[in-house]
Amino acid sequence: MDDEPERLSVAVHLEQERSVIELRGQLTATSGDLVVGVVEGELRGKAHDLVIDLVAVTDCDVSGAQALGRVRARAATAGASLTLRGLPEQASVVAPPMWFDDLLTRADRQR
Repeated sequence: MDDEPERLSVAVHLEQERSVIELRGQLTATSGDLVVGVVEGELRGKAHDLVIDLVAVTDCDVSGAQALGRVRARAATAGASLTLRGLPEQASVVAPPMWFDDLLTRADRQR
């Protein structure tokens, strides 16, 4: 049995002229910084419509949720739209539920 925590993998592709950032694994303090960096790169590349696909996220702690908040703020500053898509029901979200829900409500949501 492997006790090493699951890492986050990130893939970026275009979907209907939007930059889609697919996350797979654990969204934590360390991996959250990676996501912020990827989003900043997409914004520097003049992306105007961003989608963060959370379907394959297995865990999200407070730091990971805060990283999504930083992403939302950076997108807003750049004048880009941000959609958070598909946080799976089975994901373990270790963040205050009302706070996390508020974060998702401020960004466009897709299920």
